Amino acid sequence: MKRGQVAFSVGVEVSNPGQFFACCGLLEIANLLWPGAEGWFENGSFYVSARYPEASLSLLMHRLLNAEACPGTIHGTIADSQGKIVDPEKVRPIEISAPTKLRLAWWLDEVRSRFSPLKLWSGRQSSWDVFCKLRQAGDRHQTFDHSILDLVHPLKSRFGLDPRSAWGALGVGFSPNRLGMSVATYWATELLAAVALAFCTPVQDDGHLGYVTWSESLPPIVARAVVSGVIPVAGRQRFKFNLLTRGSFDGFGFAATIGGQI
Repeated sequence: MKRGQVAFSVGVEVSNPGQFFACCGLLEIANLLWPGAEGWFENGSFYVSARYPEASLSLLMHRLLNAEACPGTIHGTIADSQGKIVDPEKVRPIEISAPTKLRLAWWLDEVRSRFSPLKLWSGRQSSWDVFCKLRQAGDRHQTFDHSILDLVHPLKSRFGLDPRSAWGALGVGFSPNRLGMSVATYWATELLAAVALAFCTPVQDDGHLGYVTWSESLPPIVARAVVSGVIPVAGRQRFKFNLLTRGSFDGFGFAATIGGQI
């Protein structure tokens, strides 16, 4: 497809699932704010085009960080992976209204009234608390640039979507979680990836999770199908990764490529 005027770009390591889905989140929000936005991966960057002259990364982030939001409602009970009924306050959906209408609930399998495989954070944390802490980490920033996915802040709460925040008790000699310590968290990556997972989720295949990148200029509705491998496009690259355990948290691990670029 013909590429439009680039509104902004961000640096991305596509083997990091968190960064990959963060880019998908940027595209989804851009299209909500500026209909017709498209995006693509090229040479270590993710580009977003838009027909609106005011479109920018900083404006997008300020809209997300200042959007009206509240915990949503869970109807009925929710069980964890062992079938134990959990406190619904810990896993409530997140409703984002003005200026973008979004509902984040990808950690729930609401049809079966249980957690989805992507519910990764500790039972001591809540979905709403994690979301709020990630947004608060952005309060100190007035502008955002190409390096946004490398912004880091010490936090005790995260969704577990960026493997750079993972740690191992054997490697560090103790468990930061047990001591209530903050861990370096790539908050912008986590927040944007959390938005993306409302629209597209990792492919589950043979015990692994996966996704597909693309190099053509695509609108989000097509990009979602490409991510899941449903629609083949030129310049696509497949990745697979596993979930890792770190103390009472799980999280995305780094991804490996499957074959060459097609």
